[in-house]
Amino acid sequence: ANLLCVVPNNKGLDTIVAYMRFYDEFYYYKDQKEPITFIEYAETNRFFRNKGLYSEMVGAFTEYVDINQNILTTSESVIGFKCHTFDILKNELLYFGFNADIRTEMNIDSEYKKLLLK
Repeated sequence: ANLLCVVPNNKGLDTIVAYMRFYDEFYYYKDQKEPITFIEYAETNRFFRNKGLYSEMVGAFTEYVDINQNILTTSESVIGFKCHTFDILKNELLYFGFNADIRTEMNIDSEYKKLLLK
């Protein structure tokens, strides 16, 4: 699924100011028993960074996903790390009542793999 945040521009068209691509029933491993939500990509237009738009997009994202399902994201880019995208994502999800595991691909460990394969 794709989540787009758009605003009208001065040309009478819409400008995409934030975008998220995610899969709400994703199987990371071939033998995985329960699906996870996998966030492949999230971006905010550089002119709208650090203004709260990403937090709003995560709030909208919570309307489309199962709050009891684990969430896995790709690892943060350098800019994502500087803007604290994963921290914002996790904090917003917890605020909205999310109660499953939230992590990036770089934090997959043997315990997490066991959790997905049980």
